[in-house]
Amino acid sequence: MEWLILIPVLVITTVIWAAINRDSNGPSHCMGCGACDKTGACVLRRRDDPK
Repeated sequence: MEWLILIPVLVITTVIWAAINRDSNGPSHCMGCGACDKTGACVLRRRDDPK
């Protein structure tokens, strides 16, 4: 019965993850290389990144 708490935890985690990454078309993480600040293009997404 205790494992039923896992269902709402997974749902909440999925909703938060989807809200954070909903406008992302490429990888949902940043490796922090700084290329997007210097060149305006993310090396992971291989396109202009307006962020």
